[in-house]
Amino acid sequence: MNRYGIIGVSWVLTLLVIADATDENKKPFQMLEKHVEQAWGGWHGDARVLARLFNKERERLGDRFDECLIAFAGEVPDKHLVIPRFLVFPSYLKKQKPRPYLALLLLQQGIEISSRKTDEESQAHLLASSVLAAILSQQIGFQSLAQGHKKRAAMLLYSKPKLVGAWPCMDKDDRRVYDSIVIQRRRKQRTGDGDNGTSTKPKATTQRKQRDKLGSVGVSPALRERVDV
Repeated sequence: MNRYGIIGVSWVLTLLVIADATDENKKPFQMLEKHVEQAWGGWHGDARVLARLFNKERERLGDRFDECLIAFAGEVPDKHLVIPRFLVFPSYLKKQKPRPYLALLLLQQGIEISSRKTDEESQAHLLASSVLAAILSQQIGFQSLAQGHKKRAAMLLYSKPKLVGAWPCMDKDDRRVYDSIVIQRRRKQRTGDGDNGTSTKPKATTQRKQRDKLGSVGVSPALRERVDV
């Protein structure tokens, strides 16, 4: 090989080394972040494009994926709500392995972040994340955790019905899983007198006194009628 050939090969090798180093030092999820900033809808835009960019970065990061993903999600509720779907939904996974525990961790973190705020957008994130976390928890086998998430979602809808618009899309399988989650309700304790087991529940006159007392501090008549002491 002549002198010019050696120089040419050296330049090619140098460029390859620089390319590898540049790829290694590239900020994790940089292309995905750039797309979210520029595309219509941001994190709620075309999920297929987002998933494709996400999976590409997942392959690039290799063993660093989990650590980089947690750092990338940070304190952004949208990331904690959208990204878990790319980790478990077959239509987004393609050839990637499902990561349900990592997805649930992200949802749990998102719930914690959204719970700190009371604005409507944060409450919408809280509802959607709770529903998805309930389904995923039930599928994994964490039934108590699933019940807690479903109960939170139900309480949010009860207190703020307009949040129904934030309810996440479900297929038949997801709906079946969600409906199978039974929320355990606390039962009122009843006590007896020790001998004949009769109830020691106060008489009606006592209940009326309790309702009158509530009325004196401004409690509505409808609520007073529901008092059960």
